[in-house]
Amino acid sequence: MAMGTRIGFGVLALFLAAACGDASTSNTGRVDLPPRDDAKDPPAQTGDDTTVTPIADPQPNEDPATQAEADTDGDGIPDSKDCDPASAAIAGTKLINDTLAADTQAFSVAPGFPTADWSYANESYVQTRLMNASDATFYMGDQALGDVDVEVAASSTDVTDTISPRLRQMFVLVGATMNNGSLDAYGCGVEVVQGMSPEQRTSVVKLSGPTATVTTTAIDRTPRNILKEGEPFSIKATLKGGTLTCVVSQGADVVTTAKADNLTNVTGSMGFFTRQTKAAFKNVKACKLATPAMPTK
Repeated sequence: MAMGTRIGFGVLALFLAAACGDASTSNTGRVDLPPRDDAKDPPAQTGDDTTVTPIADPQPNEDPATQAEADTDGDGIPDSKDCDPASAAIAGTKLINDTLAADTQAFSVAPGFPTADWSYANESYVQTRLMNASDATFYMGDQALGDVDVEVAASSTDVTDTISPRLRQMFVLVGATMNNGSLDAYGCGVEVVQGMSPEQRTSVVKLSGPTATVTTTAIDRTPRNILKEGEPFSIKATLKGGTLTCVVSQGADVVTTAKADNLTNVTGSMGFFTRQTKAAFKNVKACKLATPAMPTK
């Protein structure tokens, strides 16, 4: 083969190798990269921009339901469910915090009592019958409550002295059940009891019997100031460890207490009870108290 032909083939081979970018070449100033995967690799840097964006380490998926909730007072109950998140004095789970300005389905008339006697008016849950008869309504949430704390604002909106004997009552109920048409409950609140001196009492009583003839068994009755028609007061019933403490506040400085000890197997709903008076209830707060842990050996 002629020398010119061999030289021509050599030049052509070098030209083809350079054009194809063969990784075996050693062209000065060129760095050959592996093929890019645009779905994974960051964009190539251009010009004089040498900024490098760090890639964060992958984090495990955080499910809010598995994260520990805040417990401000350290009583073991998350703030979102705690009756009083800022204080461990009351360790319990919120049942209800309702103004009772409208029907939220939280309460219903106890079976066998007249449903027409309860309604919502004047931003209150009201009982509208004025006669010698009983009316009761139960909380429709947890109806198997043991230890519980209930507080409500109340007022007696209409009374009469023509009913005899006087046994005017407004109670918070705890441990309330209906069995075969009979009420069984403890009541905490205010009474006017004919024959006592004074008649006005803050009381803890046992209520029992058929709806038409509910009987009252007094456990503790403490004298209190007279309540006028429409005068607001509050009832606070706390059942804890077999003791029912009943506190009635007629203003900040007029507070009376009645108490029942050694109560056993008290389980049921909470609610309201009235007799011989029209009544109004508002701003109810209730808390299911935590059961103390049993000591371990």
